[in-house]
Amino acid sequence: MKRTSSLIVVLVFLILCSCDLFKDDSPYSGITVTTLVEVGEGLDPDEIIISEDEDDWNIKIEPPLPTSTSTPLILHVGPAFPNPCTDSTYIAVDFPDKYLLNIYIKDKNGEKIRTLYYDTLTAGRYYFHWLLDDNNSNRVNNGMYRCYYTYNYKRYESHFDTVGVIHKVSGYGDIKVE
Repeated sequence: MKRTSSLIVVLVFLILCSCDLFKDDSPYSGITVTTLVEVGEGLDPDEIIISEDEDDWNIKIEPPLPTSTSTPLILHVGPAFPNPCTDSTYIAVDFPDKYLLNIYIKDKNGEKIRTLYYDTLTAGRYYFHWLLDDNNSNRVNNGMYRCYYTYNYKRYESHFDTVGVIHKVSGYGDIKVE
């Protein structure tokens, strides 16, 4: 009898797991809450961070840069502002050099819904304005979205190095649409 009840418990647990009842459907841990400050006509907008989500807007570099790298990688992406947003949001990017940048939005199902930028950028500060639309210009539903960015950074070991080492730089940040 004890063996049968143990077997039943195991079978019920396996059935529950196969039904995804223990699955967390949300990859989002929260958002970095920001507000938008208008700084004047013709001037770039600015953000004020109200509270930060430590999981958002972090840079991942693969393979990691060596600690002896003499040229620092200067890149800053996000956070989106305002966040949460109702009409649109901005994502600021400080870019280190001339590279191909891919910055896009995915919905809660992991589907790529909007490409904000896919082209080469030179060094500088850029603002990507998302009008809360998909690639077909349809307004997205209220909910959580994730902005991803990727580019390849080529680092040279010395002035005589002609090959270089490619480092994949990536990250993401969450945006709440209300």
